[in-house]
Amino acid sequence: MPQIKWIPIANYAPDQSSQLLLDFINNSHLHQLVNKPTRYRQNQTPSTLDLIILSDVNRLSNLNYGSPVGISDHVTLSAQLRLCCNLQGKKTIHTKFYTDYVVLNHDISNIDWETLLSSASVNDNWIIFKEHLVQLVDKNTVKQTVTRSTRKTWISKKLLQMVCKKRALWKRFKNSRSDTDYAAHRTYSNRLSVEIKEAKKTYELRVANSKDPKILFKYIRNRLTGPVRNPQLRNENGVIVS
Repeated sequence: MPQIKWIPIANYAPDQSSQLLLDFINNSHLHQLVNKPTRYRQNQTPSTLDLIILSDVNRLSNLNYGSPVGISDHVTLSAQLRLCCNLQGKKTIHTKFYTDYVVLNHDISNIDWETLLSSASVNDNWIIFKEHLVQLVDKNTVKQTVTRSTRKTWISKKLLQMVCKKRALWKRFKNSRSDTDYAAHRTYSNRLSVEIKEAKKTYELRVANSKDPKILFKYIRNRLTGPVRNPQLRNENGVIVS
């Protein structure tokens, strides 16, 4: 609809069809961001035929009008699209079943199988045996769900919130390109780095002071890149102690 003049914003169109488009955009609280001609043809008035319509003007930035592609008489439009995504840590969920076979054998031994399996039908006896065995196994089996996250153990909820704020400050600087916003981002980024290092230091100290050696060796194996059955440790004097 070349009749519409989008510079800087259009509220009126000379024909009915164009006015219907404007009314739809205004009534739907939408925004048309292209405010320069996008089609140039010799001996014709440049017109704006390529539109970008959004519900939120903040989702798009750095709109550029480039050279046409090939023999096209339309300019190329490029922009940066900003999306809000909630990043979630990857989680691995395992379900394990633990059966107490000592108690299970005891329960099986206390059943009078001779009386229970007294039917003349082999098939009936098999069904009775199977049902009782399944019930006893279920009775003495515990289900445990183990959830493992790829997120580093010392990264707390507070640190995750600080990471999100750091990203928000960086986006603000990308939009404004001001020295003030850049300084605010760098200051907060340095503070976050210190917080993460302190959290990691505190966590490793807690692991080292744990009375359970499995916790220490589990942490060491997770930090190593290659498979090691029994990692060796050195004390403060540099002597291998394990």
